[in-house]
Amino acid sequence: MNNISDVATEPAPVERHFTAGEVADLWHFNVETIRRLFDSEPGVVVLQAPARKGKRPYRTIRIPQTVLDRVHKGMQVA
Repeated sequence: MNNISDVATEPAPVERHFTAGEVADLWHFNVETIRRLFDSEPGVVVLQAPARKGKRPYRTIRIPQTVLDRVHKGMQVA
């Protein structure tokens, strides 16, 4: 890897993605609190199935390690 064009063609490393439940367990928060906290955070993967008649739509979120670290750092008191 000698120039910038080599960097652009290499695949990105695989990053760990956490469920809302995993983060809730780690931080000792309620799962709904975690969902609200990360709902509009850039970089969070949100998967939503279309709503079926008479049923609520199901949403699944996955929180990348970098996003988790960024939010955690922002929550810490200086």
